Amino acid sequence: MEADSVVVCCKRERWEVAKGLIGCGADVNEALGVCTLTNNMHTALHFAAMHGNMDMCKYLITRKAKVNAAGKDGITPLHLAVAGKHRMATLYLINSGANIQLQDKKEREPFLHAPWHEMMFPCLLTPLHTTISSCVERVNKLQHSNLAASNELNHKQAAVKAKSRELFNFRTHFYDNQKHRQLSIENCRALKDEICRTKADIQRTCDTISTLERESVQFAALIVETEDAIVQQTNEYKSLVQQRIQAKETTDEVQQAIVAVEIQIQEKYETLKVISMFNEREHFQEVSCKALVKLTANPENTRKLLLNGLIPNLLSMLSRYPKNYHIQVMGCTIFFHIIETTGSFPPLYLERAVQIIATALVALRYNTTLDYSRKLNLVASQNFLDYCRAQQETTLEPRLLRSIKESIHIFEKKSQLPNAPLSQYDTFTANRD
Repeated sequence: MEADSVVVCCKRERWEVAKGLIGCGADVNEALGVCTLTNNMHTALHFAAMHGNMDMCKYLITRKAKVNAAGKDGITPLHLAVAGKHRMATLYLINSGANIQLQDKKEREPFLHAPWHEMMFPCLLTPLHTTISSCVERVNKLQHSNLAASNELNHKQAAVKAKSRELFNFRTHFYDNQKHRQLSIENCRALKDEICRTKADIQRTCDTISTLERESVQFAALIVETEDAIVQQTNEYKSLVQQRIQAKETTDEVQQAIVAVEIQIQEKYETLKVISMFNEREHFQEVSCKALVKLTANPENTRKLLLNGLIPNLLSMLSRYPKNYHIQVMGCTIFFHIIETTGSFPPLYLERAVQIIATALVALRYNTTLDYSRKLNLVASQNFLDYCRAQQETTLEPRLLRSIKESIHIFEKKSQLPNAPLSQYDTFTANRD
């Protein structure tokens, strides 16, 4: 290694000389100590971050310096910037793509021993808090817009119903008037014919009074029959009016039932929309799983969530984050709650759920961060296994059921060990119960 290389100049804080060498074509990712065994193989960006030189960090990164370059001890520039409490350099490295979870050879992350108020809060939590606030504001705006649209839809539906009732009344009145008009026309024609016949009879029988008397008796009997017919027609008309009133009441009841069903459909649509909002953030998915664990403990909430597509969304989430053990454990708990509260499980998704639960339990066998060997978890897992064995109409792979049984057996052995500590998830479950 030459004495005037870029990394040596950055180590000695000769920044302008280093920039001149880079301008002449020097390698910005060259490590110090390539030919020796006593150096840490740090690059120029390591020394710029260690000294907190913001300008030099920007200069090196814009010229394709590796922001996650690790030395022989696994230390990255972000480790050195956090250790030196250089907040601006730390923020710039994170915004440039530095991995905050990258560990050194001693498995130490950059922010492991960082001070809270000076480094962690301004560098990690403040940008996340701003993002969460903006997301919450967008959610509130969407909810307000949905509520306004729902109110407008209800108002328009009420107006349509009112217009429909007016149109029905108008048609009924129009048809009644047309019927009465036709009947009146027919009566007038019959009366005209009768008058003509009466005039002809008078002219023919003006000489015979007895014949007129007999005809008058006949006419009197005809009048009586006509009155009886009119009374009978009046009674029939009243019966028809009563039937129309009953039909109108039945129609109003059906319309009210339709309105209730439409309101339920609208509520289910809005619930499903809220559930599928935060499907791109792993942290939000973990928080959503914690909320769903509490909700599925109630049978009524479980029934509503199942109607809104809980199981396919949960299966998709567990498949998307197989290495997030908290999401895997809480997903298994939600499946166990569904069987515990409803006593059944949709056969369409049972085979896929068994496969995911078997895979999650195998991953949790030797996991040291989560202790799944608690009595509550073992009882729920055994109940799920018994339910799957009782389902004869579905074709479940015996291999998966044997894997679940072996996992339960391993967890039972671990639960018998003394002084088994409570994990973060078991503490959350115990507090919920």
